[in-house]
Amino acid sequence: MKPSLLSVSGLLGLALTASTTDAYAASPVYSADAPRPHGGSARSRYESSQHFALELRFSPYRPQIDTEPGLTSKPYETTFGTMPRLLFGGEFDWQALRIPHFGTVGPGLGVGYTNMSETAKLLRDGTPSGDETSLDLWSFYTVAVLRVDVLWREFNIPFVPYAKAGLGLGLWQAGNTGGTAVAKVGQGTVEGKGYSFGTQLAVGMAFALDVLDRSASRSLDASVGINNTYVYGELYASTLNGIGQDHALRVGANSWTAGLAFEF
Repeated sequence: MKPSLLSVSGLLGLALTASTTDAYAASPVYSADAPRPHGGSARSRYESSQHFALELRFSPYRPQIDTEPGLTSKPYETTFGTMPRLLFGGEFDWQALRIPHFGTVGPGLGVGYTNMSETAKLLRDGTPSGDETSLDLWSFYTVAVLRVDVLWREFNIPFVPYAKAGLGLGLWQAGNTGGTAVAKVGQGTVEGKGYSFGTQLAVGMAFALDVLDRSASRSLDASVGINNTYVYGELYASTLNGIGQDHALRVGANSWTAGLAFEF
């Protein structure tokens, strides 16, 4: 009979001479249905340490430019229409603190980009125009992130709700065929670019894809250190109306986003 793993680990000489096959055969075998000692997950003894999360984000985006108080027209809708544009981006979270039997909390940094471009229909004199009008938006934000992963880690229920709150910054640039747009204001000119500060709030739900193929999940963790892979949906309010600014362009949006998230 082969010695148990406990016996092998206790006898240094035998451990040095045991074959790879014997050591593997004596090692504990993971089972998805194994009991969870002390309320922990069955995989907790085998997974690598977890400290960070990375999100890939895709969102329909329509900036709130036309909601500026005092406007008598809708300049954004007139120029670019009502169809949302695709904003794509990413977020990196540091899961700095783990709250036992609850989840994690920590800071996150995010970035996104979108662009809208249309051919100007008419010039001021009513003649057709071939000029392109464009608007580029970059969004940046820093948030506190709370992830409640106790259902997944301790009860094998693959859902992780979360919430985020923080501050955002929108950088924008309006352009035309000749480059950055320039407008006359009084006796001078103003370039069509600027920035707007604001707040960033979000709530979402992630689904752990690991539950669909546990063997692949363990292999991914062992090879590259990814503990969990999620698909998620999120509702967010990016209110970039200009904190402490006068007449800031409202480039935020209330929308939703979906994508993939990885914990490692």
